[in-house]
Amino acid sequence: MKFQPGTSGNPGGRPRGAERVAREEADRWAEKRGISGEHAGVRALVRVACERIEDPTVEDKDRIGYLKLVIDRVAGKPREIIEVDTKPEMTDEEMAAELDIAVREAIAKMSPAERLKLLTDPAPAPTIQ
Repeated sequence: MKFQPGTSGNPGGRPRGAERVAREEADRWAEKRGISGEHAGVRALVRVACERIEDPTVEDKDRIGYLKLVIDRVAGKPREIIEVDTKPEMTDEEMAAELDIAVREAIAKMSPAERLKLLTDPAPAPTIQ
């Protein structure tokens, strides 16, 4: 079934508590492997990703995916700054159109995984510089 324009493909959004459940499951998984303490699940998942990066049987494209996961967990994803040329003579409609174009261009540069994350994670508070 094709999505209709203006209609959410996931109208209910992410279920409440899904992040907590995922964290609890990761912690249980970590405990089974003898890893405990604060953020045990995340530490265990990063450890597995690091093992996969070093595994010579893992394909390079998969190693890159594991490496991105580790970097995102350790350093955090960098924020992308979108510059919009604002002119005092612009109407609200023209400004909205400029913003729409800038956002669409930014989304077009994202990988499918980044797009999925954008749909499932709450948006960070905007930073105005």
